[in-house]
Amino acid sequence: MRRPIQRRLASTGWFRALRSRLVRWYEARRQTFPGRVLEILVRKFRNDEIAPRANAVAFNLTLSVFPAVIFLFTLIPYIPVSQFDTRIMLFLGQVLPAGIYAEIATTIYDIVSRPRGNLMSLGFLFALFAATNGMMAIMDAFNRSYRTRERRGFLRTRLIATALTVMLALVLLLAVVLLIVGNVVLDWITAHDVYHLLNGQVSVLLISLLQYAVVFFVFFTGLSTIYYVAPAIHERWNFFSIGALFAAVLCIGVTHVFSYYITNFASYNKLYGSIGTFIGLMIWFLLLSFIILLGFEVNVSIAEARRQRAAEAAGS
Repeated sequence: MRRPIQRRLASTGWFRALRSRLVRWYEARRQTFPGRVLEILVRKFRNDEIAPRANAVAFNLTLSVFPAVIFLFTLIPYIPVSQFDTRIMLFLGQVLPAGIYAEIATTIYDIVSRPRGNLMSLGFLFALFAATNGMMAIMDAFNRSYRTRERRGFLRTRLIATALTVMLALVLLLAVVLLIVGNVVLDWITAHDVYHLLNGQVSVLLISLLQYAVVFFVFFTGLSTIYYVAPAIHERWNFFSIGALFAAVLCIGVTHVFSYYITNFASYNKLYGSIGTFIGLMIWFLLLSFIILLGFEVNVSIAEARRQRAAEAAGS
């Protein structure tokens, strides 16, 4: 019954005209640069097995998070800011999903309250080594996306992963410093009632905008550096790339949506007890890992589209 109806429908003039218009519209959009990038991105999304790689990256990030906390808080005594560890915890509370942070804050405080060695202690070096495993997984996923083998050698690759991990820690510390300075400036503006334009609501709005700007700075700068340095071979796109911007915005948005879901709907703790928090943490890492790999694929797709356009221009 269906096939006669389909044949009859396909033979009608209006259907053939509609199909012809849709084909012309698709071909026209396909020839534009954004359309070509989107076509390449969809093809790579199907062929590059992003989801399994995101699973591997999320697993390694979960194993790396607490060594990274030890590494980060070992650096704090060398920063001349009072109560800097407390300020970092407040900043982590803004970055992490609310339900997850409320549960792991006690664990983090327990870790950082224990005596820590100096920068050359064995425990610090082991924590740094363990913290780089997540970065190593990201680098491997990038190389697989390019279908390239890692030829930089184990030691050099580990050093690059270590440098990126240290850089991300420094970016996080810088973000906290910027947040502190920004709050001081906002307090001064509020206290002096500059031009008599500021009231309590405006001050709250400015503080919220500052917090979002700092969180965006952390994500955007960190992702830009990872995309630029981590792959073994890639087109030298700009340091601040479209893929990094796309991934940074998406990471912040997904984090807020996931935080809202955990706070209002999820019941991990009721079902799994205290381990439910780590399940939620791993799901969050999985979402972020998927977005990070997707942002990298955006950069790769843009580079490939530019190569195709250059080849067509050279051949014409």
